[in-house]
Amino acid sequence: MVGAVIELGIADTPAEARSASYTDLAISGAFDRAPGPGKPTAWQLRDLGVVEICASLWGRALAGATVEPLAARRVLSADLLETVGRSLFIRGEFGGKVAVSGARLAIWPCDIVDVLGTEPSPLAWRYRLSIPTPESFTIETRPAGEVLHVRYGVEAHAPWHGVSPLTSASREIGSMASLMHRIGQQAAAPAGQLGVLPDFPDDADTKQVQQTLNALGGELRLLGGASGPPNIP
Repeated sequence: MVGAVIELGIADTPAEARSASYTDLAISGAFDRAPGPGKPTAWQLRDLGVVEICASLWGRALAGATVEPLAARRVLSADLLETVGRSLFIRGEFGGKVAVSGARLAIWPCDIVDVLGTEPSPLAWRYRLSIPTPESFTIETRPAGEVLHVRYGVEAHAPWHGVSPLTSASREIGSMASLMHRIGQQAAAPAGQLGVLPDFPDDADTKQVQQTLNALGGELRLLGGASGPPNIP
């Protein structure tokens, strides 16, 4: 009897059916809770999530690196390396001021406002740094020997700046969109061939040639000889 009741309960229980995945539902919920008319779309929320995941992967990859020797490991801590990885993915570069904190060497993350110099050698460059603090920030100009500048995706025309994967992807998508737009315009444009015929004794011969060539496929327009007007069927 108990078995019959259990079987009856299972049979009467409707099967769960989802029209969307858990991730899609979570994104939809975040979208519904976003205030204001300019709230992000579901696709924008999804893209932001992908960017954060990739930045975290880059950060954790560097944080798990083995740094040798031990003296360098004390300066390049796991937290600092994670910051470097995230910055490389999002901004394409990382800037840090090399300083002495107490009796130890330290690297303080900062923003590189500008890179100055008249020589191509990075050792001759000077950096304008914006060093943040909990209450304010300071602007300092430091030589290259006092700055840790890590760059990703360096381009030949501006080797003092890094290019993030996000920027590279945006450029490639823009170029691809422009190319596809041009291809679409070409595909939608009328296509055909233009041929010039010598003078024929009568118009019937021209029509016969036109019909014969059109039978081969494609669009074809013939122009008559110099003594007659264009023949456009």
